[in-house]
Amino acid sequence: MKKSKGQPIKQIEFLLKGDKWTLDIISHSKFAKLLEERNPETLAYTEFHKRRIVATDKHILEESTIMHELVHAYVGHLCLDAATMLKPEVLEEIYCELFTYNYKAMISNLKEIKRKLK
Repeated sequence: MKKSKGQPIKQIEFLLKGDKWTLDIISHSKFAKLLEERNPETLAYTEFHKRRIVATDKHILEESTIMHELVHAYVGHLCLDAATMLKPEVLEEIYCELFTYNYKAMISNLKEIKRKLK
């Protein structure tokens, strides 16, 4: 079935902290247009407000890239947008708590996405 214009090449749904998220794999040309103001080396990015991860189809989506974007998504759940003056030791504690209580779910999300990518 041919995708309509503007649709992802592949879309994977998964649950993250009880919310439905998607991983959208899009054409590299569309991805490049979306990344005009970002690092051209970027292979994927997370849009927390849309509950989605966007990746290019140009490269094989590596496990480390998927996990990197999942961490962005989990950090987004911490609602740190207003916390601009956190001391490094406080930020360290936040990340330690994040991984302590979410690492199993993160690994589960990673495995689910990898399985659905096949």
